[in-house]
Amino acid sequence: MRAGAFVALATGLVLGGCAATSAWTPVETGGLRPVALAASGDGLLVAGSTGSGPALLRLGTGGPVTFDLAPAEPYAAQATLVAVSATATAVDVIGTVVGGAHGNPRWTIWDGTTSPPELASHPQEFFTFGGHDAGPLLAVLETPSGPAILGSRTTNTGSRAVLYTRSGTTWSPRPSPDALTSTADVQLGFSSAATSGERTLVAGDELLLANGLEQRPVIWLGGPRDDWRRIELPTGGIAGSGLSRATSVACGHDTCWVAGWVRGHPVGWSLDITTATPTLMAVLPGDPPPGNDPAALIAVVSGHPVVATNAAAPSVQLDCPQGWRALPSPGRVSALVAVGGQLYAIADGALTRLDAPAC
Repeated sequence: MRAGAFVALATGLVLGGCAATSAWTPVETGGLRPVALAASGDGLLVAGSTGSGPALLRLGTGGPVTFDLAPAEPYAAQATLVAVSATATAVDVIGTVVGGAHGNPRWTIWDGTTSPPELASHPQEFFTFGGHDAGPLLAVLETPSGPAILGSRTTNTGSRAVLYTRSGTTWSPRPSPDALTSTADVQLGFSSAATSGERTLVAGDELLLANGLEQRPVIWLGGPRDDWRRIELPTGGIAGSGLSRATSVACGHDTCWVAGWVRGHPVGWSLDITTATPTLMAVLPGDPPPGNDPAALIAVVSGHPVVATNAAAPSVQLDCPQGWRALPSPGRVSALVAVGGQLYAIADGALTRLDAPAC
């Protein structure tokens, strides 16, 4: 199907037959400036900072609960908490602050419990996440064998993804497989990650340098034995200019959903985990914002993917059996997560909530 047909289809479904929905409502976080979100049972974890240091908050039916934080190093005491994940009882967090003589990010690693609500940092050897080849830490993940951190580092041929795992309180990198390592002809970029059972998914792109420049949206799928494979996401002949990359991934039991941008269009894909088969769901309405590289975000609410496009005119789109429908937009979204039937977003630096409609 031509790209124009996809756009027309998505637009028609969004505008047709939509029932009224509630508006996004602000959520009070006290003095916490929110940066990252994660579901925690029937509650929501909100990570960020206050004027005096890092902060973590849980919002649930019993009211807001502030975590007691125990930073074990100076950089931890100054950090902003930028990534968070949780099991039913455990919490894992990444913090960062710019510091040192070269003004580099100084990463701090935290873990704790939801009951009691406590979080402590654990100093790591400097070269665990730092050094001349250091790259960003992109996500903290919960896997059946324990927490993991996805990051990237550089090599003489480009970037490579690195998965860090923990023994006790000590983190160390696992060897990067060839599938996640740039070569002289193909440069890899990594945006986000999610887990589905024992599988880890990394969203990003590859840039082909030989015979002209070509960028493709890609998902990498890895299993418990590090049997990583590259999965190119279909683009259906979408025409235009701009970046082509997967920017966010969210998972259910046997299906994961991916959002990204392809040649100036926000796009949604589904991925059958059992067969590693990707499907282009729709090209969604929206133009890229001027001067920015847009990053579409995706979450799963009541079994249905919802995409915040972060287009020039930001929109939120819900995939229903009858087609995609437009939800109210809170603005430009930097974090998106579902808890039960509610969507939470950090939009323009503030936490907000929407009671998502049933399809």
